[in-house]
Amino acid sequence: MPLHLRRLLTVFTLGQLGSWTGTGAIAWIAVRHLDATGTELGLLLGLGTFLGILLANLATPRTAGAHPATVLGGSALVAALAAASLAVAGWVEAVTLLHLGAVLCLQTAAGMLQAARIAPAMRQVAGDHLDQALGRQEAIAWTATIVGPAVGGLLTDALGVEVTLLVVALLTLGSALSARGVAGMAWDPPPPRERPRADAGYRTIAGSPLLRRLLGNALLFTAGTMASTPLVDLLLLRTLELSAWEYGLSQGLPCLGGILAGMVVHRLMGRFGRRPVLLASGIGRTLWIAPLALVPSGLAGVAGLAVVVGLQLGLLLAAGFFNPAFSRVRMDAAPGDLLAPVIVAWATLNRAVSAAAMALGGVLGSLVGVRPALLAVGLVTMASALFLVGLPHPPSADPEPEDAPAA
Repeated sequence: MPLHLRRLLTVFTLGQLGSWTGTGAIAWIAVRHLDATGTELGLLLGLGTFLGILLANLATPRTAGAHPATVLGGSALVAALAAASLAVAGWVEAVTLLHLGAVLCLQTAAGMLQAARIAPAMRQVAGDHLDQALGRQEAIAWTATIVGPAVGGLLTDALGVEVTLLVVALLTLGSALSARGVAGMAWDPPPPRERPRADAGYRTIAGSPLLRRLLGNALLFTAGTMASTPLVDLLLLRTLELSAWEYGLSQGLPCLGGILAGMVVHRLMGRFGRRPVLLASGIGRTLWIAPLALVPSGLAGVAGLAVVVGLQLGLLLAAGFFNPAFSRVRMDAAPGDLLAPVIVAWATLNRAVSAAAMALGGVLGSLVGVRPALLAVGLVTMASALFLVGLPHPPSADPEPEDAPAA
C-alpha cells in the first residue's frame, strides 16, 4: 500500500477515534453540568448540528483549491481546539450552552470537511489499492465505533468529562499533525474560475442518473434504519427487559460484523466485481430489521440478547460489505474535481433524513405499537434495494471492466 495512502488512513483513524471517544460529551455536560431542559438540549443539538452542516457547505467550495493536507490538518486542528476549549471551560466552571453549541458546530463542520477531502485524496494516491483502502477504512470506522464510546464512558466515569474532552483533543490533534505527512503528495488544484459553486454537489447528483439512484438507495435505507433506532431501543429495554450490560453488548457486538467485512471486502470485489458485491450486500443489508418485530416477548435475558445480536450482526456484516463497494462506485461516478462537493451534499441530505426519520419512528411506535412500526420501517428498508437493480453506468465509464471479475 503506498506511503501517502497509509498516512491518509492514519489521519482517518485518529480522527475517528477522537470523534467516537467524545460521543455524548456535549449532551452530558448540558444535562449534568448546566441542568438543560429537554427543549434546551434539543435546540442545542439540532441548531449546533444544522449550523455545522451549513458551515461545511459554505466552506467546501472555498477550500477547493487548497491542498488536501491543508484542509485535513486545518479542520482537525479546529476540532481539537474546540474540544480543548470545552475541557478548560469545564475545569474553570465557565461552560455555557452557547459554548457547547459553538463546539458542536465546529466539530460537525470539521468532520464533514475531512470526509469530503480524504476521499478524493485516497482516490488520487491509492492506484490499484483503492478497494483495499476503502475496506480498511470501513474496518477502522467500525473499530472506532466500538472502542471510542467505551473509552469515553470509562474516562468520564473515572476522571470526569473534562479528561475525556482532553483525550478527544489530543487524538484529533494527532490527526491534524498526521496530515502533514501527506503534504508531499501531488496535487493539481483547479483554476479559480473552475472551482465549484456552493450548490455544485447537489447539481452534480441531480444531473447523474447513477448518483440519483445511489442517493435514493442511501436515503431510503437511512430513513428505515434511523426510524428503527428508537423502536429497537424500546424493544430491547421495555419488551425484552435487557439489563444495562446486555444492552451495551447489543450495541457493541454487532459492530464486529462490520470490522470483519471491511477486512475482506476488497477480495470479494476483486473476485466478483464491485457492482455484484454492491447489489448482493445492498439487498442483504435490508433483511434484518423486519424480523425484529417477530422476536417473542417471552424471550428475555440472554436468549433475547442472542437473537437481537444475531440479527444486528447480519445487518452490519452486510453493511460492511456494502459501504466500500458503494463508496467506490460513487467515486467513479463523480467527476474528480466535484467528489468533495458531492460528499458534502450527500452528508447534508443524509443527516436531514436521519433526524426526520428518528422523530417519525418514535411517533409511529406510539401510534401503532413497536412491533407493527418495526415491520413497517423494515419494509421501507427493503424497498431501498430496488434502486440498486439495473444501475446505469456513468457516461464516461466502460461497463465491462467494472462488472467483470478481476483475473
